[in-house]
Amino acid sequence: MPDNIATKRWSAAKAYAVGVSGASAGSAAPHVIPGLGLGKHSAIAVVDANMLAGIYYAYFGERPSSETVLSMLRDAGVVLSLAGGVTYAGIKTMDWIANEFLQVVPVLGQGLAAAITGTVTGALSAAWWLSCDAAYKQETSPALVLRAAFA
Repeated sequence: MPDNIATKRWSAAKAYAVGVSGASAGSAAPHVIPGLGLGKHSAIAVVDANMLAGIYYAYFGERPSSETVLSMLRDAGVVLSLAGGVTYAGIKTMDWIANEFLQVVPVLGQGLAAAITGTVTGALSAAWWLSCDAAYKQETSPALVLRAAFA
């Protein structure tokens, strides 16, 4: 396992870099009608999900199926699962609202929107990456690692 972990980390790093870059670029893209950035942020949520799946794939060699996701949610427990979902939704909603205001200033606002979204996406994804890394080393579920971290 130790000699294979470097390859897994490199694959996870590539998924992370592509995901954060994609989310940042998507956030920087202007939208023509103010207030209609919801479609753009829905696409960013899809990029986030693909990045998290890519990090999981790097460590465990499979894309998480719906059964795997449900199993991880059960492992994490109701409170942690709900807290994680509410936190993600809240952070992304605040990100969307900030980006709407930043669209008023064309170039500077788009750059700031990209920086905010990249930072938020990167921080949330880094927690997932670290839990997948620890779960791989402990031969357990990433959700159990997160649950232990918050216990």
